Amino acid sequence: MWMNKLALRRKLYSLTLKDGDSVHEHIKTMLEIFDELAVTGDSIDEEDRVVHLLATLPDSYKICSFGFYFDKKSKNCIPCDIGFYQSDNGQSFCKPCPLGKTTYAKESNSSSLCHWICKPGFQLMENGTCEECPRGYYRQFYNQPSCISCEISKTTETVGSNSPENCSIPACKQGEFLNGTICRNCPAGTYQDEIWQEFCIECPSDTWTRGDGNKDNSFCEVYCKSGFEKKNAADTCSKCPEGFFRVLELLDPLALCTKCPENFTTDGEGATECTIRICPAGKFRNDAVNECEDCLQGYFQPNVTTGLCFECPENYTTLSTQSKSQADCILHCDMNNVHDLRSSVRGNVTPKDDKTAMTALANMLYTYKICFKKVKQWKHLSQHSVR
Repeated sequence: MWMNKLALRRKLYSLTLKDGDSVHEHIKTMLEIFDELAVTGDSIDEEDRVVHLLATLPDSYKICSFGFYFDKKSKNCIPCDIGFYQSDNGQSFCKPCPLGKTTYAKESNSSSLCHWICKPGFQLMENGTCEECPRGYYRQFYNQPSCISCEISKTTETVGSNSPENCSIPACKQGEFLNGTICRNCPAGTYQDEIWQEFCIECPSDTWTRGDGNKDNSFCEVYCKSGFEKKNAADTCSKCPEGFFRVLELLDPLALCTKCPENFTTDGEGATECTIRICPAGKFRNDAVNECEDCLQGYFQPNVTTGLCFECPENYTTLSTQSKSQADCILHCDMNNVHDLRSSVRGNVTPKDDKTAMTALANMLYTYKICFKKVKQWKHLSQHSVR
């Protein structure tokens, strides 16, 4: 018994794996020796078995796992390529799939992963089914493992393309859509967050964009109601200032307030129309008809305004209507005033030492002269107009 045990031990210690030998056969031989030793009562536990196995391998040798093979030149484990598999470990080669079959990916470790090769325009999926090439891809030949992407800026019209010639459609970017054979920007009020699209997406209700070519819905802003505006997305809606108006328009809901036309203004802030007429100097606005009318004689208006005319001071008037300045207001005189003043001046007897009385007399004389002069002017104007 001990002679048999000794012979088995010598056989185990002399066992080595040489280049070109099958690892599978080498391991099989070692397992047979372990079993024979166990019969003789010389059992070797699992940990020692692994030590014995590693001791029989060359220093440069690696035991490659399933789905890999050992490359003798590089001394590395290389994954089995597409169309190959390896169901055993420690091998120096991969097995080819049967004719007409291939694998979905590298590192295949079973013949069950070999599936029928898909026809052009389709590609093999992980579950073994064939699926059409997505839009923007094509697969022309049976030996191509998967669909190939079109060149940059091009795409295909549909899925399932089987030729690079199908890559003839412009590949529109985000913010664009395909219009015939041309990529165009998504118009204001819309966006497109995906590539290769033939349409744009409308902004949510009560929102709009400030321009075209928008790439996602973050460009869609809530717009203001009529009479209000906001200058940028971060602002809140504020009233149109006086003299400006805004009516919500569907073509441009984010438009700013517009200045009123010439000679018109608004009735305060937040207006939707310009209804108040602005009158030039010398005129006033008649509220009843919203029209400009001349300032009457004895009134003046120096400003461009929507208000009324100002009345001249007491006992003063103007020579005509449409007066634009208080300087146009002159002392109001008629012939009766002149005669009264003249009588007062002639009949006045004032002591020379009464300064107050003398001052009053001097003012009376000055007023008389002005009135007399103005009356003559009015007579002249009246006679001239009659002619």
